[in-house]
Amino acid sequence: MRATICLLVCTFAVIYASSVRPVMEGLTFHHRQVDGPVHPIVKDWIDSRRVESQSRLNQRQDVDINQVINIAKQVWNIIQKGETVLNTTFDYATAVPKGIKEWTELEHWTEPVTGAYSVWVENLFKHKIVEINYTVVATPNGQYQGKGQYLTNIGIIPTYVHSMWGLILTASTNTHGLVNVGSHESPIAAIQVDLNWIVDWRIKKFTKTEAYYVRGDGKPITTLN
Repeated sequence: MRATICLLVCTFAVIYASSVRPVMEGLTFHHRQVDGPVHPIVKDWIDSRRVESQSRLNQRQDVDINQVINIAKQVWNIIQKGETVLNTTFDYATAVPKGIKEWTELEHWTEPVTGAYSVWVENLFKHKIVEINYTVVATPNGQYQGKGQYLTNIGIIPTYVHSMWGLILTASTNTHGLVNVGSHESPIAAIQVDLNWIVDWRIKKFTKTEAYYVRGDGKPITTLN
């Protein structure tokens, strides 16, 4: 009986692999920027991150406005097994002066900058087997005692996720490359934000990275690849 069950399972696996294999051939990768209004999911995330600046705390003696650091997360998951897993409370990065403990110690934050994008994979039959729509977002122009232009609430918000049955889709945000692109007297924080996404299908697996450049002066988000 056990041998019969094993045989049936193996047979089904062979048939499934044979039927799906053509769907996974001739894959092409696509990326584009999406125009239009900010997605409601992104609006909700932005609203959830609005915190009044506590400028009364801006009396620290050990702050170096020329060194830009991240006091929040560097890497976090946003998609696991095809499902969004973003935590609106903890999943974000910052680019603030060294010595700052909380980004709310800065003031004069302005409205977030956003950039909406879509990545997808087409097979030989021009069918989309994977698609991720998402928005890169950051709040710019934070100042410390009237100086600098810094960033907070940096992240990537998935707004639509699709993967063909049998594929395992995961994605994460990685922030790095913090730098001051301004002057010693007027620092401007900048950071690279990556979307790393992986599609795994039994005998085939591929990894892609989409990279973006975000500035503290509120200039439009730039695509790096």
